[in-house]
Amino acid sequence: MAHVTECGHKFVIRVKDIDSKGVLSDMGLPDTYFDKSILETLSYNEENSNLLVHTKISPNIYRQSMIQIESVNGIYDIICKKYPEIQSGTEQDWASEEQWKRLYHKLNKSGSLANIINKEFGSTTNLSMVIKTAFKDTDSEKAWLLWIAMKIFGTKENAYLSLAVKKSISVKNLIELSRAAEPADVNMFSDDECAVRRGGNVQ
Repeated sequence: MAHVTECGHKFVIRVKDIDSKGVLSDMGLPDTYFDKSILETLSYNEENSNLLVHTKISPNIYRQSMIQIESVNGIYDIICKKYPEIQSGTEQDWASEEQWKRLYHKLNKSGSLANIINKEFGSTTNLSMVIKTAFKDTDSEKAWLLWIAMKIFGTKENAYLSLAVKKSISVKNLIELSRAAEPADVNMFSDDECAVRRGGNVQ
């Protein structure tokens, strides 16, 4: 079934016993002949051999399955199941459901967060060098993506920024932490980070 769906084909499941006490009992089937269309979205994680099925059907119908099936709720949980680096380096409340959805679609196209960051910013290293450009609009998707990248991949090239990124819970919070730096810490910033520290939104 998974192979047929991934190939874009359709299939029909014929059920004879509408009084079944098995997996059909939780599907709310009518007590007569019927046609029931079910749309499932399948995706496969080669790294840990998980098959993710996006469905509105209650997980209770799988309770007698001979294979291990785990239920997840929300797009963030799905992302974490497929991309472990997101799970280990982020928290759900760091973005809205829509932001996580957009990132999920990008991840599916690119294959990994590293590929996305390489495309957007040129590299997963020296991320502090693109702050001036990305943080022109602190509410932008690009600013948020850079902040997430710095949370996950780090900014080893700048000790203070690394600490500020680690403590921050949002793009704007990162800028607030940068503004709170003592004057003696200014020399720890690159030119781009100094600009952020002086004016908040970089001009």
